[in-house]
Amino acid sequence: MVFLGFLHIFTSYSIGKSLGYKHGQPMFPFLEPSHYALYLGAFLLIYSITNNSWSRRLIALAAVTSISLLIPSTTLLTFVVITSLVLISTLRTKAVLFAFPAIIIFASFGMNKIMSNEYFTGRLTLSSESSNMTALVYLQGLQDAQNSLIRTNGFGLGLQMLGTQPPSIYASMIAKITGNVNIEQNRDDGGFLAAKVVAELGYFGIYLMIAYILYCFKCVRSVRKILLNNQLRENSMLLISYGIIISFSVELFVRSIGYFSPQVFIFLIAAFYLLNHKKNLAPKKQHMHHKFVNGQSHLKSRYQK
Repeated sequence: MVFLGFLHIFTSYSIGKSLGYKHGQPMFPFLEPSHYALYLGAFLLIYSITNNSWSRRLIALAAVTSISLLIPSTTLLTFVVITSLVLISTLRTKAVLFAFPAIIIFASFGMNKIMSNEYFTGRLTLSSESSNMTALVYLQGLQDAQNSLIRTNGFGLGLQMLGTQPPSIYASMIAKITGNVNIEQNRDDGGFLAAKVVAELGYFGIYLMIAYILYCFKCVRSVRKILLNNQLRENSMLLISYGIIISFSVELFVRSIGYFSPQVFIFLIAAFYLLNHKKNLAPKKQHMHHKFVNGQSHLKSRYQK
């Protein structure tokens, strides 16, 4: 995946262009860089938490960071930030304190690099005065979700009904930029999945988003526990599943293509795997508890004799 990214960048995306892809930066077999970023970013996080070598983790982070700056891609850069935060959370307190100066230096350098790049600042400036398409699409998703909650008294529009409500002010701004008032950019997918879920499911959608965020933090704690206890090999499938759950946050809150993307199905597989693992773990814990209680009773009876 990393090699593929560098190949497209250094060949000026000639492979995709020769195959007739219409996007300005076609990254075969993906239609556009954001689709490629959703895959590579998830692989970066999973690779980083399933690898116990810090040198390999840092090399992977450096390579993906370079790709995110060369494309450039806000989505991919978001994955880099999330992966870095997850890895930092797996460090022991003493290690964090020791590495703190280096973390601050790299973070400051990264922020300076990003804020000096017009591509990133244009997308990160979420203002109604913005003329950036990505920022306006994101704001449109937020506004559509809010308007849908108000118009339906919190019940939501219903599944796959986003885009049927009256367009917001951002839709007209996007139409002016594209020069075509007949095209409604990202009206049916919200730009990011959370906007679509909230708009269509109402307050229940908000509940699902809060539940996901809480479970996501639980996954990070579980990753930390496994790595600190050096239990990587025997818990590799768990780590992969946790990585999928955590990386899905980008699909939810940054960039998505709707309910039926491959990432959504992979997320569901990981969620069902973790649910099944929890069910299988419960009888084992109960069995261990009974053994402990029986052992205590046996010792107590021997002591009384």
